[in-house]
Amino acid sequence: MRLHSRPHFFCKVFASRFFCVNYFSYISTVIKTKQFMTMQSLLEEAKYHYFAGYSQSRVVDFVYENAKNDTQATKILRKIFG
Repeated sequence: MRLHSRPHFFCKVFASRFFCVNYFSYISTVIKTKQFMTMQSLLEEAKYHYFAGYSQSRVVDFVYENAKNDTQATKILRKIFG
């Protein structure tokens, strides 16, 4: 008689669900605590990156990561790339 034929399976499922819950909890914490740059400081920093030799795609990524929203990022990119 085998009562515990699959105890390792239960442990794997429990561990994977525990990891997923912790991972998403971490992500939501990071999103909530992310500090955004002001428009002026982001513009200056993006200009510095662009004139320092960063590619346009890297500058665009930098601006979208640090802007408060897409509208702010678009305004900054229009000022830089004209």
